[in-house]
Amino acid sequence: MRTIETYAQVYDLFVVVGYPKHIREEKGKGKVSRQFRRKLHQWNYALVLGLLRRALILRGFESHRILTLDERGTSSHCSRCGTKVSRPVRGLISCSSCNYTFHSDLTGAMNIARRFLGHLFRPRATTITDHLTGYKFSLTHFTVCQGLSHWLQSQ
Repeated sequence: MRTIETYAQVYDLFVVVGYPKHIREEKGKGKVSRQFRRKLHQWNYALVLGLLRRALILRGFESHRILTLDERGTSSHCSRCGTKVSRPVRGLISCSSCNYTFHSDLTGAMNIARRFLGHLFRPRATTITDHLTGYKFSLTHFTVCQGLSHWLQSQ
């Protein structure tokens, strides 16, 4: 049976997590919004991500394989065609351009993955910055199968 270390080495695995930097700035009115904002301010995102990072490093992941990228706007754009969409029902996005309906969290995850792959296959710089720690990793650390570039075709 293979362990996570061998999967990371054989398949070139990366863990890319969205960093909700501006989530505490969410606006809203009413009692529900106040309660929601209070819960957001109690959420220690850095601690949760630090525990995840530590667990993965203990299992053999190298530190450059665990990144946090800015997640702003990822769940409000269609993951299929990239156009800005509205969410009439909480949790679902509906794209009028390509008639695609999907869960907004999964769409956000796909768009975060697309953003990461965009850094690799269409680099604008020679490094990728981890938004949580501020570390800069050279693109030479990332050797990814060119077959993944099909994710970028629609954008």
